[in-house]
Amino acid sequence: MKTNIRNIILVFFLALFTIASCKDADAQDRTTYLHPGTTYTSVTLGASDTISNNDTIYWVLVEGLQHYPTTQTYVVHLDSVSGAPAVSIQLQGRVSTLEAWTNIGSAKTWAGTTADTTITFANTTANRYRYYKIGFDGTATANKILVNSLEFKLWLE
Repeated sequence: MKTNIRNIILVFFLALFTIASCKDADAQDRTTYLHPGTTYTSVTLGASDTISNNDTIYWVLVEGLQHYPTTQTYVVHLDSVSGAPAVSIQLQGRVSTLEAWTNIGSAKTWAGTTADTTITFANTTANRYRYYKIGFDGTATANKILVNSLEFKLWLE
């Protein structure tokens, strides 16, 4: 009986270790909120927000529960950590958590030719999304990119 309990405990801890090690050790997705009546948010990120080419897509979720059509502007500050980094950045939106994400505009690609870069993206076509997701996908091999900060602005139309 004691052997069975030990085996169950061993299997449990092995499963727990396996699940924990499958999660990306660097990047941690972030969520920020636009409280009703507000149209701007910023997120300061840190060392745990490093993206490499073998990571799953790192994303920042913005919940902007507005009742009006909006256009969007977002500003990202990226830092080249190692290698010859490149990252594809895509804004997506959806009206409800029950829907699939829809791309807003085209993905933008940044190649890390400088130590740090601030990039501004603007969507000038009004939409009625309430949830936004900015995805960062490392596209070059042997690279690391740090997302230092992100600002997101809704423009009421």
